[in-house]
Amino acid sequence: MIFPRANDNIPRHPSQLYEAALEGILLFVVLQICLRVFRLHERPGLISAIFLFGYGLLRFVVEFFREPDTPFSRMVQHGSGAVGRAAACRFVSRVDRAAQAEGGVNALGQRIAALIAAQGPISIAEFMTIALHDSQAGYYTTRDPFGTTGDFITAPEISQMFGEFLGLWCVQVWYDQGKPSPKRLVELGPGRGTLMADALRAMQVAPEFMNDLEIVLVEVSPALRDLQRENLKIWGDKVRWTAQFDESLGDRPLFLLANEFFDALPVRQYVKTDRGWCERMVTVDADGALAFALSPVAANVTIPADRQVAPDGGVYEVSPSSIALIETIAGVVAHQGGGALIVDYGYDTPGFGETLQAVASHAFATVLEEPGEADLSAHVNFLSLVAQARDAGAEAYGPAGQGDFLENLGLMERAKRLGAMHNAEAIWKAVDRLVAPDQMGTLFKILAIVPKNAPKPPGF
Repeated sequence: MIFPRANDNIPRHPSQLYEAALEGILLFVVLQICLRVFRLHERPGLISAIFLFGYGLLRFVVEFFREPDTPFSRMVQHGSGAVGRAAACRFVSRVDRAAQAEGGVNALGQRIAALIAAQGPISIAEFMTIALHDSQAGYYTTRDPFGTTGDFITAPEISQMFGEFLGLWCVQVWYDQGKPSPKRLVELGPGRGTLMADALRAMQVAPEFMNDLEIVLVEVSPALRDLQRENLKIWGDKVRWTAQFDESLGDRPLFLLANEFFDALPVRQYVKTDRGWCERMVTVDADGALAFALSPVAANVTIPADRQVAPDGGVYEVSPSSIALIETIAGVVAHQGGGALIVDYGYDTPGFGETLQAVASHAFATVLEEPGEADLSAHVNFLSLVAQARDAGAEAYGPAGQGDFLENLGLMERAKRLGAMHNAEAIWKAVDRLVAPDQMGTLFKILAIVPKNAPKPPGF
C-alpha cells in the first residue's frame, strides 16, 4: 500500500509519492496512445489485457530501479505479521536498552547492574531483597502501595470485618489456653495499620485481654511506620516498632498475625537440567539489561522427598527466609503459649513451577524491569510451613481456605448485622470479595500455629 491507512500514523517517504504520480501519468499516456493508434475503443477486452500487462510491467520496472528500504522501514510499512512483530519487538527492545544504558534505567537498576558487574550474578532472593527493601529506592521503603491509589488491595482494606475476626480469634485462643499473662500481640508487615486498628477495636470486648497487652509491629519501612503511627495513635505507648521478628520477642505468650507477609519474603529457584539442579540467577545481558540465567554448575541443594522426580526444566522454588521465620515463631508458641495466624495466597500440594511475579498499578509487570517500582512476591508453600512448625514443637492447623475460615467464625452473621445499620450492598460486595471461590476465598489460605495439646483453634 502506498498511502497509509487513516489510523496507522506512519510517515511516507517523498519518493513513494513521486512513484504514485509517475505511475498515473505513464498509464494515462499509454492508454491514450493505444486508443488513438490501435482504435482499441472498438475492442474493450483488449484494452483490459493491455492495461493489466502494462501495469504489471511498469510496477516491475519501478520496483527494480527503486532504492531499497531498510529492513525496519519495510517491516513497519508492510503489515504486522508475526515475524514482523517479533522483529519490531527485538528492534525496539535494543533501542530501549541502548537508551537505558545511557541513563534511562532507574537508579536502583543501575546499582544492581554495577553490583553484578563487580561480583558476578546474584540470586533471585538477593535481587528481591534489594528491589523491595533498599534504603534509598526499595519498593516498600519509599511508598504506600496499598489501596485503590496504590498497586494492590489487601483484605483489611476491603472490609473492617476481616481485621475484627482475626482480633477475636486471638482473644478466643487466649481464653482456650487459660488466659496466660502477660502477653504480646505482634503483626508482621502491618501495611497502613488498618488490620491492627480493626483487630484492637474488636478485642476491647475482652478488657482482661487488653490490660497487660504489649503491641509490636514488625516493619522496616519508614514511610509505612508513619502511616501506622497515625492510624494507631489512640493506643499511644502500648505500640512499639521493630525491624524484625527474633528471639527478643520470645519471652512471653505470643499472639501473632501475618496477612500477606510471607509472599513477599525472598525465594530461590532451582531448575532441573542434565547437569543437575542449577540455580536461576540474575545477571546482565549483552545489551546491559537485567536478565535471568542458570548457574553453570549444579547447586548444592536438597530437594524434598515428595519432589525428587522432576522433568527437565522443572522449577523448584523455595523460601529459606520463610522456613527460618516459621521455625522461630513456632518455637515461641510451643514454649510460651499463644497462637499465630498466617494469611496468604499459596499452595498446599507438592509440585514444580515458578510463581515469582511483579505487580504495579493493579496489573502484572515484568519482574526485572524497573526494580523498586513494582511489588515482587511468590506464592507461599504452605506444606513447608506446616512441616517446619511441627518440627519446631508446635501444632499446625490448615491451611484452610480463607472463605471457609471466615464463614466458620461467623462472617455472614456479622455482615447481616452491619448491613442492617449501614450500606448493605457495599457490605455484601466486600463479603463476596473475601469468601467467593473465584475471588479470595480459595486462593488465599489460613494457617494456624498453636502449642501441642492446646485446644483446636476456632475456624478449623
